[in-house]
Amino acid sequence: MISPIRYLNATLIAGTLLIGMSSIQAQDVHSGALASGDDTLTSGEYADSYSVRVGVGDWISVVMTSSAIDPYVIVKPPSCGIAGTCDVQRDNDDVESGDEKAIALVQVDEPGTWTILATSSSPGERGTYRLTVDVAENMSALRALSPYWLPSNETRFEAGVLTLGDKTLTSGEYVDNYAFIGNAGQSIVLDLVSSEFDPYIILNLPDKTQQDNDDWEGSPNQSRLEVVLPMDGLFRVSVTSYAPAESGEYALEIRSEVPFIKD
Repeated sequence: MISPIRYLNATLIAGTLLIGMSSIQAQDVHSGALASGDDTLTSGEYADSYSVRVGVGDWISVVMTSSAIDPYVIVKPPSCGIAGTCDVQRDNDDVESGDEKAIALVQVDEPGTWTILATSSSPGERGTYRLTVDVAENMSALRALSPYWLPSNETRFEAGVLTLGDKTLTSGEYVDNYAFIGNAGQSIVLDLVSSEFDPYIILNLPDKTQQDNDDWEGSPNQSRLEVVLPMDGLFRVSVTSYAPAESGEYALEIRSEVPFIKD
């Protein structure tokens, strides 16, 4: 499920750009708070604005954490106007299940000053947050994202439950999310099994496209994807069901395989 496009009200962001924007170099950590009187998005969420100056090919990672709000981050390139819908902005809410962390990972394709908005998932949320911004020439140097690397020949095991109270897809299915960082050409296997609901798996790619599977080889209890990653970046795995409101326990494997090379 792709996050909706959001943007700041024109009169408010103009003031933020002139007097309120922080400057970030290398890795920078900010403690902030969304509060009444802050600028707002057109959809009603409070937002704080930061900037970072980068060159083409650089990597920007943004990690926003909070136990007080459901964090949401937006990263906008220089070509995004002060206001209006920006189709090329990158945004994230809940990179993994739980409401305490949002992550954006971007390889810069426009030189200049990029804008980072720290905001929330729903209008009116108020509370403190921590924002960590990393800039590096190589993705592997982004220290804040080291827990998400999936080395070759490594398997990550997850067990969870789809249940009432989970976030949902727009079509009504409960969803749990997991994330990993991968490289172009890396072979990844995603294997999802459940005996309590009809499992459906989605791999969300950094370019906002997705691959998905239901009923691997005809089995109603297994979904599986075997993918050679087409690009570098942060990938999100969505565990969900074939039909809305299905619930139950599941097991997920995220495996990075060493490609077989025939002599």
